[in-house]
Amino acid sequence: MTRAELQSFLRSRYDRARWLVLLHDLLPTARPWMDAQPRELSDPAVVSAAQIAHIALADQRNVAVLEVKVTGQIDIQRNRSSLRNLVARFIDNQRADAVLAFFIGDSGDYRFSFVARTSTFEVTAEN
Repeated sequence: MTRAELQSFLRSRYDRARWLVLLHDLLPTARPWMDAQPRELSDPAVVSAAQIAHIALADQRNVAVLEVKVTGQIDIQRNRSSLRNLVARFIDNQRADAVLAFFIGDSGDYRFSFVARTSTFEVTAEN
């Protein structure tokens, strides 16, 4: 994918299927789930949350890929830290060492965030 194609992709509306293909292309150990698994993120700003994929890393760590729909009360472009805090609770070093999260607003806008509690990850993935 060229830089221009990636920029166009990032500017387009959120599409789970397209993102899962891209994640697998970039991170071959990314494993999309056939059915999204509902996850509990108890917060009044969350409409729904689901885990849609899992990424195994070479250093025995794993990354959960979450899709979080939020209410119109949340400004996705401005509330980075509150959005991060929503999914940071999911990190527990058993289910996930980190989270890639798609935050989807009422208007179709979305934010893609990487959230981790550790500052280093092994970048080489195993197939």
